[in-house]
Amino acid sequence: SKGIYPSAQLIEDAVRHHKVFIALGENLPEEFHTSDGYIMGGMISNHEYNPAFRDVKWNAELKDEDTAYWHCLRVLNACQGRGVARSIITEAIRLEREAGARAVRFDTVIGNDNAIHLYETIGFDNRGIYPVYEEDIGMHESIMYEMIF
Repeated sequence: SKGIYPSAQLIEDAVRHHKVFIALGENLPEEFHTSDGYIMGGMISNHEYNPAFRDVKWNAELKDEDTAYWHCLRVLNACQGRGVARSIITEAIRLEREAGARAVRFDTVIGNDNAIHLYETIGFDNRGIYPVYEEDIGMHESIMYEMIF
């Protein structure tokens, strides 16, 4: 939600720490143009998480600094169904491993069926449904995902 999540500070910190994964392409509206191409989608990674993550029965007990928490995977509507999200995730997994992460964790809202299918076909472990409060959408239930390296 614009102005709430992701916050400007979350984005700035992710950029500063080189933890923004961006997919670039061609032939999109000019407002998405960068010096390197056109932004088709992206995602943020850091070591911060929603307090609801403390209640999840994860596969392994890990320190926060050993775990990458993913936020805000988004793909432009015009680019959906073209493998952009899969490419972002696949490359992010490779880079997280190289950086020494031992796991990746994130959540998605119930009903986000295309994303759920994608995550599970890539090999993320569905850790169950948990109540989550987020300032931009309030209380809801999310599916928690994890991949151990």
